[in-house]
Amino acid sequence: MGPRVSKAANSRMGTMALSDFTSRLRSGIAASAMFAAGAFLALPATDAAAQWYVEGQGGINIPADSDLDGTGFDVDAEIDPGFVGLVTIGHDYEGLFRVGGEFGYRDGDIDNVGGVSASGDVDVMSAMLNVFLDFDIGEPALKPFIGAGLGVAHVDADGVNPVNGLTMDDSDTGLAGQLIAGLAYRVADNLDVTGTYNLFYVPDVEFGLSNGTDVDSDYLSHSFLIGLRYTFAPPPPAPVEKPAAQPVAAAPPPPPPPPPPPAPEPEPIVRNFIVFFDWDKSEITSEARGILGQAYDYAQKGGVARIVATGHADTSGSQTYNQGLSERRAAAVKNVLATMGFSGSGIVTEAKGETDPLVPTGDGVREPQNRRVEIILQ
Repeated sequence: MGPRVSKAANSRMGTMALSDFTSRLRSGIAASAMFAAGAFLALPATDAAAQWYVEGQGGINIPADSDLDGTGFDVDAEIDPGFVGLVTIGHDYEGLFRVGGEFGYRDGDIDNVGGVSASGDVDVMSAMLNVFLDFDIGEPALKPFIGAGLGVAHVDADGVNPVNGLTMDDSDTGLAGQLIAGLAYRVADNLDVTGTYNLFYVPDVEFGLSNGTDVDSDYLSHSFLIGLRYTFAPPPPAPVEKPAAQPVAAAPPPPPPPPPPPAPEPEPIVRNFIVFFDWDKSEITSEARGILGQAYDYAQKGGVARIVATGHADTSGSQTYNQGLSERRAAAVKNVLATMGFSGSGIVTEAKGETDPLVPTGDGVREPQNRRVEIILQ
């Protein structure tokens, strides 16, 4: 049989391992938050026109065991899973970086202290500054993200008893950090459903016991959340001022005009039509079908022999995806006109993807006016 290890030795070894883990975790969270904050400060000034967003999240909070280090004792407190709720207000910078101010609440009931059944609860309120990096995976509706945050947290130990035979009913405020990973899915214009994991840490908090002595501890939790994020539409571009017209000297009176030439034959009138599409769709809406009916009637009455249908897309997806989407939209218009009776050989389709917007925007913007097919009757 090998040498026996005492319970006290096991406790000391476990405490040393937990201390080493929390020290490494604290360094990792701080480094990640400082890196993210530096990346945010390095953004160019033109990104100040970013889009505002607001997000609400709720889910389950799973606290890790907390080490309670007091005078003459060192025990672990086990906290049951509880609720977590977060509200974030932030800016989305060109679909690449997001910066948000987060207000959070976490709770959990005390299960036991040092293996002895105990009562009380631990509540945490926090205010964090988070920086996120969003990844473009080529699917407009799906966007994974990672992030880090730094802020303050108020940890309240409410009626925790017994702690070495005493009651711990105190609170403390300290520095907090977190690491974040998640996935956002676009369900409607400007609205995303989010699933998020948070690793939240508050080191070096201190609580008073009923006999006047203090207990040193920390708080670490894993949170799994579901939420909704609403992104507000960007402001319209500033109007461009036209330069004032310069005065021009009066020209001498022109000579008498020559007799007018015979009137030429009138050229055929070219008329354009535009139909719009829902986001990420190429199906013809009922409103668009009515406009196509007008175009067909006009072509029949005017003897039009050739129609050019040019498809376009907004900038919410990748360039390759948007090129294919604009091709499908132009083809859908051609099919409807051919069904109405116009010769398919007389319809030419073109596609310009996101390269020729009707309303100029930055990348990743869902602009309804840019999801269109322009129809020219020749």
